[in-house]
Amino acid sequence: MAGIITPETLEPEEIMDIPVATSGTLCRVVSGYANFYEKDFTNHWGAPIGSPITGDVYPNDDDKKWTSYSVHMVVGPNGATCETFHRLFHIAAFYFMDFDSADSSGTEILSCKWDTVGLSEGETDLERIRLKVRLRLCGGKGYYINKLSYHLVAVGR
Repeated sequence: MAGIITPETLEPEEIMDIPVATSGTLCRVVSGYANFYEKDFTNHWGAPIGSPITGDVYPNDDDKKWTSYSVHMVVGPNGATCETFHRLFHIAAFYFMDFDSADSSGTEILSCKWDTVGLSEGETDLERIRLKVRLRLCGGKGYYINKLSYHLVAVGR
């Protein structure tokens, strides 16, 4: 299994605040996309290339071998606490560039957990949510994931 993968970029999030009857508590709904490729690089068809989340590359580009990844994404607005949390996580874009020679392909999200991480000096009383996703895929080096989407509902202060 590879080390922890983080996105190249996060697209601007859609955030909706819902007031909660408890004083000082806020419910936030957040949706966004995480990109795992450099937007400046495309193949001759215009598809993005360069994602670190790819099928088996070593030693022999085995299409049937499942490769596992851990993906961490720090998302959502700054907050003081997060009391309850619900999340959905999806694969938003994958590319299969050599399907003529592939025997197998597939993608599976194994788990999506979360915790909070503190911010830099000067904002030490605030935190953000870190999604910790485990996934696996097969399909060889021509099969890779370029974009993941997330949707979360968090209640906190």
